[in-house]
Amino acid sequence: MLDRSLQNCEIVSNINMERKEDFEFLCNHIVLCIRTNNKPNRLYTNFVNTHTGNIKQKEKVDEREAPLRHAGFPEKEGHLANGQRDAINNLNFMKSGEFFSVKYANTDIKLSTIKSMVFNNLIQSALGSGPAPITVYAGNDETIKDLLAYMNMQDEGNTLCKRWLEGINTIATYVNDKYDAREFQAITKDGKGFITKKDEMVAIDDMKQKFMYNCFLLFDRNFTDLTTCRDLLQTRLVLLEDAKKRIIEASQNLNFDKSPQELKRKLDEDISKFTDKQNKLNARLNEWKEYFNSLPKGLKFLVKKKIQEKFEGFVQDEEKDIFSSDSTYEDVEKHYNDKIQTVKNGLDDYKKDKKYAFDVLDALDALKNLGIDIENKLTSLTLDEVNEILDSTVRYHQVWYALHYYECRWLMGEYSLKDVYKHLVTKDVIERRYRRLSMITPLLVMNFEDVPYNFFAYVSEDKPISPITDFMDLLILDNADTIPAGVGANVFFLAKQAVVFGKEEKLNDSVFDVSSKSCIVNID
Repeated sequence: MLDRSLQNCEIVSNINMERKEDFEFLCNHIVLCIRTNNKPNRLYTNFVNTHTGNIKQKEKVDEREAPLRHAGFPEKEGHLANGQRDAINNLNFMKSGEFFSVKYANTDIKLSTIKSMVFNNLIQSALGSGPAPITVYAGNDETIKDLLAYMNMQDEGNTLCKRWLEGINTIATYVNDKYDAREFQAITKDGKGFITKKDEMVAIDDMKQKFMYNCFLLFDRNFTDLTTCRDLLQTRLVLLEDAKKRIIEASQNLNFDKSPQELKRKLDEDISKFTDKQNKLNARLNEWKEYFNSLPKGLKFLVKKKIQEKFEGFVQDEEKDIFSSDSTYEDVEKHYNDKIQTVKNGLDDYKKDKKYAFDVLDALDALKNLGIDIENKLTSLTLDEVNEILDSTVRYHQVWYALHYYECRWLMGEYSLKDVYKHLVTKDVIERRYRRLSMITPLLVMNFEDVPYNFFAYVSEDKPISPITDFMDLLILDNADTIPAGVGANVFFLAKQAVVFGKEEKLNDSVFDVSSKSCIVNID
C-alpha cells in the first residue's frame, strides 16, 4: 500500500496539471496517513490493491433482487437499454469501498445512464428519510458542458412533473471558482453564486406558499405547514415503491405471457366455478329448509328425527346414495354445510396458490388510484416487459416525488447556515453547504482537476487544511480511460463508492483499466 502510494506521488509530481499542487497535497496526505497507521478509506485501499494485482471483485448482482432495487427513470417515454440496466443493477449491488467501469460509445446513452444513477440513489435515500446523497461527477470542460445541458428537467405541463422551486430547472450544479454562471447553475467552493442567491431570497416565505399551493393541487387538500406536505410526498413515494415491487415479484413468479386483462378473465372464470358450486349447494340447502318449514307441525317433528320413506319424492337422485330413511334433517343440514365449507376451503387454497396473480392485479389497481394506469400498456406480465413499462411510468413518477420531497426539506431549512458562516471553508460548513445544495440539485459537477481542491477544508478556523475523506457517497468519474491510475487513485480517497466511464483503452494503466479488473459493464 505504501509503496504504491509513493509511486502515485511520483507520477503526480511528473505530470502536467493545472491543479498539480492540490493533487500533490492530497497524495502526500495519503502517504502520511499510511505511515502513521491511519488507514485510508476502503475505496482507495481497494483500488490500490486492485492496481497492484490483489484484485477486489465487486459484489455480484442478484438477478432476482436487482429489478426490485432499481428506482427512478428520467424520461416519460422509453426505457433503459439492457446495458444501461446492467449498470444500474451493478450500482445497486455496490458495497462501500467498491467500484466498477462502464464502457460506452454513445454520449447520449452515457448521459442517460448517469442521470438514471443520480435518481436511483436519490429515490432510495428519500424512501429511507435519509439526507440527499452526495453524488459528484468529475469530467473535463467538454464533457461537463454536455452533461450540464443534459441535466435540465423539462416542465411536462402538469403539477407533479415540474420543479416547484422557481428558477431551478436542472438537477446539476457546477462547482467551480472561476465559472461565469450565465449559462448553467454554478457555485464557488466558498458558497458564492447560485445557492447563496436562493438562500438569501427575501421572498423565501413566498416560495413556501407557492410550494404548498402545488401540494394542494397535487393532493387536493389544504396545507398549513411544510411538514405535512413533506410527509405526504414521501408516503406517495413509498406507495409507488410498494406497488412496483409487488408487480415485479408477481411477474417473476407468474411469467404470464398474456395481458393483465387475460389474467383477470382466467381468474374470474376459475372463481366463478367455485361460486357457482357454492351457490348450488346453498340453494339446495335452502330448499330443504323451506320444505321442512312448510310441513305441518306434527309431521315436522317426525321428519326432524328421520327422513321418512313417504318424503323420498323430495330427495333428488344424487342424494339417494347419501340419505337413507334413517337420516335425520340434521344429517341433511350437516352434509350441505360440510360441502359448502369444502368449497370455501378450495377457494381459499386456490387464492393462496394464485397469490401472485391476485397481487399483481391489486397492485395495478393501487397504481390507478395513484393516477398511474399501466394495465392497458402491458401486453404480457413477463419480467422484461414489466420492467420496461415501469421505467417510464412508476419509476418516472418516483423521480418527481423524490425531487419535491427534498425541495420541501430544503425549504424547511435543513443544513442551512447562519450568515456569519455562509462563506467559510471549514469542514463542517463545506459539508453542510454540499448537503444543502444536493437537496435541490442532486448532482455536483466538477472538473476532475478541481475535485481535491473542492474537498479541502480547514478542520476549524484556526487549524490547517485537510481533505474531507469518505464524504462523497458516489464519485462518477468520466474520461477515466485518459486518467493515469496513479493520479486518479487519489480522488478515490474522498469517496465511498465510484463508477468510472470510458470509451476504450486510450492510456495504458488508466483508472478505467484498473477499475475494469473489478467489474466492467458495456452500456451500448
